[in-house]
Amino acid sequence: MLTIAEAAERLGYTVKGLRNIVDRSRARAQGRPVRGPVIKFMQVSRKSPILFREEWIEEFIDACTIDPHGATPAPSVQRAGKKMPPLQIEPTSGLDAQFFNV
Repeated sequence: MLTIAEAAERLGYTVKGLRNIVDRSRARAQGRPVRGPVIKFMQVSRKSPILFREEWIEEFIDACTIDPHGATPAPSVQRAGKKMPPLQIEPTSGLDAQFFNV
């Protein structure tokens, strides 16, 4: 069994970040809708330490890992509307000219 600190180190998370995932997992177990990854964990009582099995960590890694070679590129999005012209600043715009090459 791994402690939350050991599991966080293995996953590359901070302890606080892994606690957030545990809280999200707890909410899903209670039937509430959640967004984001969840992880299996064990905790005997609310004040006892949070523990993880090695297999649960491996399952989490497998579920959250994306193969970069198998991923499809995101479609490019064209925004509607006009493009803004570049901003023109005149030397008399209230800026101190000694700070600019005017």
